[in-house]
Amino acid sequence: RKVIKAGKVDEKVWNRAKEKVTKSNPKVAVGSKKFFKLVMEAYKNMLTNDRPMKSALQEVMANA
Repeated sequence: RKVIKAGKVDEKVWNRAKEKVTKSNPKVAVGSKKFFKLVMEAYKNMLTNDRPMKSALQEVMANA
């Protein structure tokens, strides 16, 4: 699994992750801890492509 070092953020992927979370979770407030957690999980998933985005978001929502 890839380790993401602080400061090494792919802005395009990060913005795509934010868009996906915003669209799939409209009730989660942008800027909240839950939103950040979802975006981070989606971002990591996009970088590693270990599993589909939808299942990653569903897993995070189930554990939140």
